[in-house]
Amino acid sequence: MSNRRSALFSLVMVLVGALFLALPGRAMAAPGDPGKIDVSVVDSAGKAVEGANVELHHRKHVVARGKTDATGHFVFQRVRPGKHGVGAGKRDVGRGRAEAEVKSGETTSVTITLKKK
Repeated sequence: MSNRRSALFSLVMVLVGALFLALPGRAMAAPGDPGKIDVSVVDSAGKAVEGANVELHHRKHVVARGKTDATGHFVFQRVRPGKHGVGAGKRDVGRGRAEAEVKSGETTSVTITLKKK
């Protein structure tokens, strides 16, 4: 009987493993795994802004900085799950801000429109 029980247990474990392999990748992320924020920066006409300074804020502190590429994008990598503020600006173009909620193992996209004050 113990051989049957062992074989049944092995079969169940193989089936459980196959089920997890069949799930989409984001379902495999463990709670608390970092995510990403894909930032798109545009001007008031909707045109991509290259070289804009971007900042990631968490609890009123700047936790990361970067600059947009030629397509107006910048990606913050390895961001803790939770709510974050994202700011952007470029001299003679303007400033803008957005809120982003990062979920474990996922990429959150935000678009910031720069406006002169």
